[in-house]
Amino acid sequence: MSPARAILLEVGGMGMIREILFKQNYIQDPRRATILFDELNGIIWVWLGTDVNLKTRKAILPVAEKMLSTGYKSKMDGILVGQNCSQLITIDQRNIADPGVQQRHQTALNLFNMNYVQDGRFVVQFEASPAKTRVDPRTTALAGIMIASILESSPEVFVGKTSQGIYSIDIGQGTIKFQIRDGNIQLVQGSIGLNDQIQRAFQENIKTLK
Repeated sequence: MSPARAILLEVGGMGMIREILFKQNYIQDPRRATILFDELNGIIWVWLGTDVNLKTRKAILPVAEKMLSTGYKSKMDGILVGQNCSQLITIDQRNIADPGVQQRHQTALNLFNMNYVQDGRFVVQFEASPAKTRVDPRTTALAGIMIASILESSPEVFVGKTSQGIYSIDIGQGTIKFQIRDGNIQLVQGSIGLNDQIQRAFQENIKTLK
């Protein structure tokens, strides 16, 4: 199986394409209209920043649709990327408050946190993932208890987990982010605090299991 690759393109109002460096700010910038070829997930991601004008918005989708299942050959690197991409997903920053859009955006952003090497100036190649280490079942149980405790006060949430073992739970007041370190729950940077109700529920659930 050939290695999975990715490339970022910026699209202008006349449908002109420019190859750009593989940096995540290009799919966060409100001024940008970009196409991300993602061979890992078989997806062409289209990012539309809030400040992108109507002319560019109309131009970018036909450009991306043309390259579905055919891919894009880098003019600089001479490498064909995206032949396996059979799905096109648009991420419009104007709708970023929608949980579904947020989830799709995070999936695209996760690519930039993976291990990859430059396969030229603009094309990157993802490195094979190392064999998964066995997860301590106590760690999984502790994370499950915390999530269950959060659900007691916020029954409708979105739960995610990164490859680094960081759990994120989106609730109405913000996002709780934590990891398990030395058998303890540890909030990470960017997390909101745990309210009293969640803390009480967590302690009670832990006591019940002892």
